[in-house]
Amino acid sequence: MIRSLLVLATMVAATAPAFAQTASSPANAPADGAPPAAAGSPPGNVADAPDSHAALTARQAIENDGYKDVQDVAKGSDGLWHARAMRGDTQVQVTVDRTGQVSAR
Repeated sequence: MIRSLLVLATMVAATAPAFAQTASSPANAPADGAPPAAAGSPPGNVADAPDSHAALTARQAIENDGYKDVQDVAKGSDGLWHARAMRGDTQVQVTVDRTGQVSAR
């Protein structure tokens, strides 16, 4: 009986570290620990993101504003993000400022 308890205790002790590991974060969770943005939620401050992420944030802001088929997202010398997008059947030029505000030109 004591031998069985020792074997059981050894097995429990050997598997305990596997259960003590922390849970991994979801693949879409930001590295800073903030919860991922919900679909349709306003993007974060465009100025706070690195350029590659800021371009995606600008695209998301444009799409959240109701535009479709967003193309050619690029940062201009004026500090604004410029793109082409469709509003209904009309292609328009849009800009996104540092705060994520979308404007048609």
